[in-house]
This record gives sequence, structure tokens and C-alpha cells, in this order.
Amino acid sequence: MRRMIARDDSHLHVDKVGLLNYFETCCCERTMALAGTLIGWMLSALVVMLMPCAYTLSRLLRWATRILQGPLVARGRVVLITGASSGIGRHMAFEYARRGAKLVLAARREHLLREVADLCTSFGAQGVSIVPTDVSKEEDCRRMVNSAISTFGGLDVLVNNAGTTHSSLFEEYTESSEFRYVMDVDFWGNVYPTLHALEHLKRSRGHIVVTASVAAYVPYPYLTMYTAAKGAIVNFYDTLRVESLLKNDIGITLALPGFVDTEMTQKEPPVSLIPSFEPV
Repeated sequence: MRRMIARDDSHLHVDKVGLLNYFETCCCERTMALAGTLIGWMLSALVVMLMPCAYTLSRLLRWATRILQGPLVARGRVVLITGASSGIGRHMAFEYARRGAKLVLAARREHLLREVADLCTSFGAQGVSIVPTDVSKEEDCRRMVNSAISTFGGLDVLVNNAGTTHSSLFEEYTESSEFRYVMDVDFWGNVYPTLHALEHLKRSRGHIVVTASVAAYVPYPYLTMYTAAKGAIVNFYDTLRVESLLKNDIGITLALPGFVDTEMTQKEPPVSLIPSFEPV
């Protein structure tokens, strides 16, 4: 009997050791599983924390690229300027010429375009082409863009600068035809060139520069249709900018000057009636 008990005690001793080993193994496995889970959670949290940083970094890199490819980095780039025969457009052409751009100058008055083209050549433009254009006509705008592509092989910057105005109180108009031309030039004269140039600008990851006006936000008397057109331009390009940001394919710069002393502002509106709006 004692031997049997001894054997039984020995058997029990072996079972205790095995049970202890079993518990140790289970504890190790559970500890490792828990550690793996914790590490997984920590890595997931780290990824979540780094995602905004990675997004911000990617945006900064995109903005840096956009700056390096911006509208003022012009050497060797093809720049199309509407309304280039006088005023703001004329002087923008001079600045791009000094930066070594290849210029396509568009406006209605061909003789003035030729004068500007000669000056741009003397200022250092790498090439100058002129295209007599009425931006209120879509076919003219299509031809203008095609001329730039056929002459220089591409398009990097579109400067929509052409504009016109007519000063009158709205109640003094008797026919819509009296003010429709303002909308045709100031609004559609931006939309048409943009429409036909967009695919080429996407290809070159180019830029659109727009001469809008502070009149988009400030109600200038005697300029009802002009302010309406400029407001439409700003909203059009702000929306286009949002659409473009989704693909990051083109840049858009809106300039909103006040009255500038140009040929247009010397004639209209009657500044004497608006003494606080002196041209600069």
C-alpha cells in the first residue's frame, strides 16, 4: 500500500510540474499575444497621428513646386497675354519679356500690338508673336490659343487681362445691347480663352493669371455691369481653383486692382463724380 501511495505521490508530483509548465506556457503565449496587440494599436495610432503630418508635408511640397513653376518664373516659358496693346496688359508683357519669356500678344488693335512686340523683343523676350483678337468672340479665342500652340509648341501661362467698361447709371440704359458688350468682354472674354487653353495648361502644369478688379467686392457707382462682370469672374475662377486643387494640375492667380491710370480709366467712369476713387 505504501508503495502504491509513493507511486501515486510521484505521479502527482509529475502532474504538478506538467501543470505548472502548462500554465507558464499559456501565460507566455497570452503575454506575447497581448504585447502584439498593444504594438499593433500603437502602430495604428502612430499612423493616424502621422497622416496629417504626411498630408501637410505633401501639400507643402506641392506648393513649393507650384512656386517654382509660378507665373513669374518665365524664362523660356510660353506666355499668352490678352489685352496686351495698352494699359496693364502692355506692362505685363514688358515684365515677362524682361524675364525671358516667349510671348503671344493678343488684342484688337494690331498696330499697337506690333509696337509692344518690338519693345518686348528689345527687353529680352525669347520670341514674340502677335494675334489680333476680339476676346468677346469664341472663335477668335480658339484661334488665338491654337496660334500659340502652333508657334511655340505649348502654353505655360495664360494672362486673361482684356477688359472694357461703360459708365452710366443703370436706370439710364434703354436697351440691353448698350451694356451686353461689357459682359461679353469682361466675363466671356475670360471664359473663352480659359476653355480652349485649359488642356494645354494641364499638360504643362501651367498657370492662369487674371486681371479682375476690386470692383468685384466694392459697389462702384456708374459701373453696374462692370462690377457685375468682375464679380462673376472672381466666382468663376475661385470655383475653377477648387476643381483644379483636386488634381493639382494648374495654378490660378487673381489680381484685384483698384483704379489704375490707363487709357480705359482716363475715359470712364467720370472720376470727378467719384472723388474718392482717384486712379493710381
